[in-house]
Amino acid sequence: MTMPYSPSRAVYEGNNAATSFPFFFRVWTASQLVVTLTSPEGVTSEAAGWTADLGAAGGEITYLHQNAPLPNGWKLAITRNMPFTQEVNLVSASRFDPQVIEDALDQATAERQQTLEMMRRSVILPATSSETPQDVVQNIFAARDHSQAARNAAQAAMNTAGQSAAAAAENAARAFSQADRAKTEADRAQNLANIGPATQEKFGMVKIGEGIAVEDDGTISVPPPPKISLATTASAGTVIIGEGLEIAGASSGEDAQAQPNPGTVSLGGHASEDGEKYGRGNFQFFGHVRLTDDFEETASASEGIGLSPAGAKAMYDKLLGLKGTTTITSSRDFVAPEAATYRVTVVGGGGSGGSGGTAYDWSEYVNDAYWSYTAYSGGGGGGGGAGETLVRDVTLAKGESVPVIVGGPGGNSSFGSHAVARGGGRGGNGGSGSRGSGIPNGGGGGTSYGSGAGSGGRGSWDNNETPSITGGSGGAGGRSTHGQYGHGGNGGPGGGYSSGRRTSPSGGVSGTQGVVIVTLNLGG
Repeated sequence: MTMPYSPSRAVYEGNNAATSFPFFFRVWTASQLVVTLTSPEGVTSEAAGWTADLGAAGGEITYLHQNAPLPNGWKLAITRNMPFTQEVNLVSASRFDPQVIEDALDQATAERQQTLEMMRRSVILPATSSETPQDVVQNIFAARDHSQAARNAAQAAMNTAGQSAAAAAENAARAFSQADRAKTEADRAQNLANIGPATQEKFGMVKIGEGIAVEDDGTISVPPPPKISLATTASAGTVIIGEGLEIAGASSGEDAQAQPNPGTVSLGGHASEDGEKYGRGNFQFFGHVRLTDDFEETASASEGIGLSPAGAKAMYDKLLGLKGTTTITSSRDFVAPEAATYRVTVVGGGGSGGSGGTAYDWSEYVNDAYWSYTAYSGGGGGGGGAGETLVRDVTLAKGESVPVIVGGPGGNSSFGSHAVARGGGRGGNGGSGSRGSGIPNGGGGGTSYGSGAGSGGRGSWDNNETPSITGGSGGAGGRSTHGQYGHGGNGGPGGGYSSGRRTSPSGGVSGTQGVVIVTLNLGG
C-alpha cells in the first residue's frame, strides 16, 4: 500500500481530564514512538509509564501524570523514533515477497517524514551562507546581552533623571520657603519698630525692673524666695493648717489683718470616717464616738461605737420577740434565729409498761395430795421507767442548724451532739401460771431516770371447784422530772379466773414520748 505524508508529531495541552492522546502517523512497534512532556516552567523531559495502542494509520497513547490526568499548563508531544536501519536482505535469483519490499519502503518513508518534521523545527541557514550553526548561536547570545545592557542603561538614565528632577524641586521649595521666612522676619521687625510700651490694656515692650535677672541669652528669672521652716514641737516656724482646724478672721486681704487676733488657730468641725484620726472614745477614755442604729453591728465600746436610742429600742423589740420558747415534739432541724446562748432542755421518751401474765386454767391435780383442784392467776407487768431530763446552755451562731431527734416511748432524745437524754427502760412482763409452779410473780419496773418504776403484783390461787381469782396488779410507771414528757407507762394486770373460765391479761401502757425545748437565754 502507499504511504501518504503525515506530520510525524501530535501535540496536546493538559486539561485535568484527558488521559488518552491519539496520533495519526504509522509506526510498526511502540519502541518507534517517544512521548515528551514540557512543564509550565518550560522544563522538557521524556515521559515514562505510557502505553500505546497501534493501528494501520496511527494509534493512541494512554498516559497518567503522577496517577492523574495531565494538569493544566503542561504539554505532551508524540513523535516518531524510527531506528534508521535497513534489515531487508534480497538474495539474487530468489523469490521476492512484495509485502517485505513494501514494508521496507514504508519504513524508509517514515524515517524521511520524521527527519522532515525535525528539520521544520530547526534553524536553516541559506545555501550561500558561510556561517556555522555555532556562529548563529553566538550572534543570538550577543544580541541578547547587548539588548539587556541597553535596557539597564536606559533604566539607570531614567532613575538619574528622576533624582535630578526631585532635587531641583526640593531646592526650589527650599528657596521659596527661605524667601517667605525673610519676608516674615522683615514684617516682624517693622511691627516691633511700631510697638510702644506695654500697658494693662495692650501688649507692648517691657523694661526689666528691680528683682528680675536677665541672662546673656535673654532669659529672665526671679530669685528664689527665702527658705520656709515649718514649726515643730521643739521650735517655732510656719504652721500649715490641717483638716479639722480653722483660722479666725477674714479669709484674705487687708480685712483679715484688721480682725481681732488675726492668725489665731481654733478647733473647727472635724468629723471623720477614720476613727483613729482624732482618737476614739471607749469605756476608759473620752474621745470621738460613732453612733449606730444597728444593734447587730459587730462592734464594741473599745472600738468607739455607741448604740443610739433607736438602735436600743429595735434591740429590745427583737429580744421580746425571741424570748418565746420553741417546743419540738418531732424530729427536725433547729435553725438559730440569732447569734446567742440558748437554754436547751432534752427529755428522753418514757419506757412502756410490761404486760400481765396469763392465768393457769383450773383443772384436776392428779395426785392424792391436799387440794386436788387448783387455779393460778398471772402476775402484773412492771411499770416503765421515766426518761432522762438534761438541761444545757448552748451557744449558736445566727443561722446555725442543729439536728434534733425526739425519742418515742423508751427512745433517746438529742440536740445535735450538745445533749443526749436516754429513754426509760421497759417494764418486765408478769409471770404466767402453770401446773405445779406455784404463785406467779409480777414483772420488775424498768430502768428509770426520774421516780422509780413500780413492780407488778403477784398472782393468786384458788382450789375451789368454782375458783374466782384476779391477776396481779400492774406496776406504776416512773415519773419524769420534767413533769409533762418522758413518763413511764403503767404495767398491765395479770389474767384471772372467773365463772369457770380464764380472763385475759392486759398489755402495758406506752410511755410518754420525749421532747426538746429551746429558749433564748437572756441571763435570767
